[in-house]
Amino acid sequence: MPRINSHLVLRAFETVGLGALVLVWIVVALVWRVLPTQVPVHFGLDGRPDAWGAQKFILVLPALALLTFLTRAPKSVPIVAQVFSAVLRAIILVGFAWSTIGGVRIARGKADGLGEWFAPCLFLSIVATGVWFGLRSKKSRSGSAA
Repeated sequence: MPRINSHLVLRAFETVGLGALVLVWIVVALVWRVLPTQVPVHFGLDGRPDAWGAQKFILVLPALALLTFLTRAPKSVPIVAQVFSAVLRAIILVGFAWSTIGGVRIARGKADGLGEWFAPCLFLSIVATGVWFGLRSKKSRSGSAA
């Protein structure tokens, strides 16, 4: 079985995260002037808004996305930990982008929610990533001890 180039995977997931970050800021900038004064600020598990706030609150997730993107595993940790961090960041950044863009669509009357599958898919993606990397880490530790 061919080995996967971990540095290539790291760059790929960092690129996905950067793409989500740039997309969310572009969308917010493009619609800022036409957003209503109230925007959804929280969503229930069914993806429907259950709290509303002032227009400026649409900037919260993009700001958190920027902080998330800038928070990286140090180069001194093993490459597998850097990849794990990049994969989780990409999932979270895509989730922030989906939530913000969905919030914009809801605020403008073009949607009524994020979709009932959003929260379960986001949760399962994060858990599955943790389990997969945990199992890989355990396997590599037991393999190196033999």
